[in-house]
Amino acid sequence: MSPAPVGIALASVGCTGTRCFAWISGRRSNDLTAYMHETGHNLGLQHSGRAGSSFEYADLSCTMGLGLTCFNAANMWRLGWLSPLPGADLTGDTLGVGRPRRFSLPSQNSAPQSLIRIDPTWTYPGRAMLDSETVAPAPVFYVALRVKDPPFELLDPPADRVYVYTSQATQAANSYVGTFVQAILDNGEEFRAEMPYGLVVRVWSVSSGGSAIVSICRAGGASEAQGGNSCSDGRDNDCDGLVVGLEAVM
Repeated sequence: MSPAPVGIALASVGCTGTRCFAWISGRRSNDLTAYMHETGHNLGLQHSGRAGSSFEYADLSCTMGLGLTCFNAANMWRLGWLSPLPGADLTGDTLGVGRPRRFSLPSQNSAPQSLIRIDPTWTYPGRAMLDSETVAPAPVFYVALRVKDPPFELLDPPADRVYVYTSQATQAANSYVGTFVQAILDNGEEFRAEMPYGLVVRVWSVSSGGSAIVSICRAGGASEAQGGNSCSDGRDNDCDGLVVGLEAVM
């Protein structure tokens, strides 16, 4: 069983048996968000927090936190309701060090394919494959554009931002793993995940029409000089947005 905050409700997590339950307190019987939150538990979702916060409901951009919103990108993927953009389901094989990928990102709920997913397989011990159907070996990153869109997306400011989430959930029915919002990015801002992930999410533009240009880069370290020919290999090894050769003259 998983409770909602401050005694609003209680629900079965997952429905792997013949039935599952949700209980809503009388004082919240007209609160549709309580029903949505508990239904999320019935679907196997856990609470959604925020990196650096001990409060397990700290994500204000997800119903599984305290958001008056749809589920966040990680949970939408977990349920199979949304999938990555074409070419945007990235792994160590498709996201090489210093080779950024750029995408035009629509708002999360505008299309069935509307997010970027990065599975950091380069961090797996010995490049081990998934040995658990319910928990990913490392946190997977999800990138989505969230816009205010009443009545379903009542984002508390900021809206029209690129959100970065992590989760080790899989799409197995009994993968009861929470999600975390890592960053909320405006135009010109970036998020850097520490090594060994080395992931850099940079927002190049956000339009009022509900789209954003986003680049995803995998850094090999904090500086361009990483041994060997890293200073002349034509790659952006530190993911600072500058190509080797140009950095020396700027």
